[in-house]
Amino acid sequence: MRERERVARLLAESERQLSDLVISSPLPILLVFPDSLTVAFLNQRAADLLGPSRSTAIGARLPDLIDLGEAGDRDVGPAARRPVPLRRIPYRTSGSLLRRPLARS
Repeated sequence: MRERERVARLLAESERQLSDLVISSPLPILLVFPDSLTVAFLNQRAADLLGPSRSTAIGARLPDLIDLGEAGDRDVGPAARRPVPLRRIPYRTSGSLLRRPLARS
């Protein structure tokens, strides 16, 4: 049982450290439920950019916080989401393992 307690304590500490990093990140981090556009999480930097406090923004709909234009008006349910088509990008190698896109003319 001691080992299980030690692992649980290490996991809790790791989760706290990750949480501190995400919350204090200088980059805005915003997690939104795609079906409802409801804000699930945002860090302090994202809250500073959006305006409302973190506690006010969490649970709010993203269109109520920022102007999404037409994207906020359309149905965002599963039927409205389509996969992004993949495009092939031509690559070449030139004597090394580094790969670079071909120059476009």
